[in-house]
Amino acid sequence: MKKTILIAAALVAMTACNKSLIEVTPAEEFGTITLGVTTDTEMVVTKATTEYDTYNVTLKQGNDVKWTKELAEIETSDLKVPAGTYTIYVENLTEAEAAPADNHGAVRVAGTADVTVKAGIDNDVTVKCVAVNSRVTVAHSFGEIFTDPQVTITDGERALNMQWGHEESKGAYYSAGKSLSWNLSVTMANGTKKTYSKNAATTTVAKKWTKINFAPSSTDGNIIIEIVVDGTISEIVEVSETIDPLGGN
Repeated sequence: MKKTILIAAALVAMTACNKSLIEVTPAEEFGTITLGVTTDTEMVVTKATTEYDTYNVTLKQGNDVKWTKELAEIETSDLKVPAGTYTIYVENLTEAEAAPADNHGAVRVAGTADVTVKAGIDNDVTVKCVAVNSRVTVAHSFGEIFTDPQVTITDGERALNMQWGHEESKGAYYSAGKSLSWNLSVTMANGTKKTYSKNAATTTVAKKWTKINFAPSSTDGNIIIEIVVDGTISEIVEVSETIDPLGGN
């Protein structure tokens, strides 16, 4: 899906399909930036456009940060700048905000674009934001073989108790490049409780949805853990692991 936000006139106006220019009196050494922000990723949840007000926008010239403001706080004067080359960085959440310790987090999108401002005119720039973190979900097909299965996913710093199912609403979000481990606890048919674990089971990739499937073997009662990374820009990667049900703790 694709959402577009545009900054116009003296107020910040955000629309999905219309573009308005910031009207100012040209000055010899100043130009204006007409900023558009788009998000285009399957991981973005549909939102009302007003919810983009809280996107963080940073204007830089080289290594010099001119300002960082939420989208709704940007004024016309902020986008009237001396001629030169600038970089604009946009994100909906910081990395920490997208992966808080006390909940499953949210999709984080970010993007950057350069603009060369010429004096006396409006200079268009569009920042395309894409997902930069990863969604993780878990599912199982134990049937009556095991009861009360519970699984925890951790990146070494942040451990989350997962809900079963591959619905987006049951996903947990981790930053890209995180090595994930899991810990599974089950109750066997005879009432025995066992735990299984795997360190460094998979590594998260930006803009990808990692689906971890726990399933019993059809032969000798082993458990097969299958990890499927389902992304929009690369092939599916599958990893299968066999666990001896007589093992565990």
